[in-house]
Amino acid sequence: MILEMYWLYYLIFLWSILSFLVMKYVHISNCIKYYLAINYIPLAFILAYRAPSVGADTWAYIEAFNYLSVTPIDGFFVESFECGYVLLNKLVYVLGGNGVDVIKIVAILSVSLLAGFFYKYSKSVVLSTVIFIGFGMMFPMMNLIRQVLAAVIVLWAMGKLSENKRTWSVILIFLASTIHVTVFPFIVFVILHPLNVKKILLAVTLGIMLVCVIEANGLFFLLDFSLLNESKYISYIGSEFDVSKEYGALVICALFCFCLFASGCYKYIYKSSNEQLLAISTLAMYISAIVILLGYKVDILGRFIYPYFLYLCILLPAFCNLKHGIGKVCVYVIVVVAAFVYFTKSLGVLRDGYIYNLGI
Repeated sequence: MILEMYWLYYLIFLWSILSFLVMKYVHISNCIKYYLAINYIPLAFILAYRAPSVGADTWAYIEAFNYLSVTPIDGFFVESFECGYVLLNKLVYVLGGNGVDVIKIVAILSVSLLAGFFYKYSKSVVLSTVIFIGFGMMFPMMNLIRQVLAAVIVLWAMGKLSENKRTWSVILIFLASTIHVTVFPFIVFVILHPLNVKKILLAVTLGIMLVCVIEANGLFFLLDFSLLNESKYISYIGSEFDVSKEYGALVICALFCFCLFASGCYKYIYKSSNEQLLAISTLAMYISAIVILLGYKVDILGRFIYPYFLYLCILLPAFCNLKHGIGKVCVYVIVVVAAFVYFTKSLGVLRDGYIYNLGI
């Protein structure tokens, strides 16, 4: 039944694996560039030309264009939209476009920036792609379009930070924050740079204190619904985020992130502090685990995991590349199988709104 409903997503996942194997078999030169082209161009097309019914927020963003394009910018926010996203809508309006064009532009930008980042910074472009698709990070591109674009821009900010280009990093973080303000906390990585054991322990201690505060007060006071647009966010409670908790899936995910954090601390921070992007990815795994667990207290936090969990696409391939020969092949196979299982489970809790249709 799942295969009948979501066959296109399975095809995307399987193609990300088979296309590489075929190219390696026929010994194509510039294999990685061709791999990126034949995987990410179709992905951009699929996202850009999806029907408004695909993704709960797609139609809402299309409708939002009608007033964002003509509403004056007042401060940092305009009707719950950050100024950068508002400016994008206004620019499209000036050029004669519409809300559908905004969806297309965001899709193409997000996919292009992601592919470029993997090409420049990943230890394995293929494995990063398989992880990105298999561990469910593709699906938010059809729904949380502003947050995904902001998260991908922040990826580049962290890449620049790992090259000690602080100014570029800060600029990109501020740019991303004008698309979705929830990525602004990444400025802390700039403050902590370069990461080392002491700074990581400080971040861990603060994380533990945060958990204790939330546990003691019941509901995190900064995320009290009295401070939010209740009509907008209350609908998220009882969504698939809650459904998945019934099976303990998020607990397993949090433990997985904790394990990667512990391993990354030893390998990339304690033993070789020059691997700054991997150190950043390590800390991002810890933050992912904390946010996942806090989601059991504050459900809305489930929507804020994405910018941190995305660094799994960088850290896990780096771990896999520590092996050589047959050991490396075995590790790759294990990761691919795990991604397939996770992918299938993810499809099992998706709503009907994710059944794909062409339309825009």
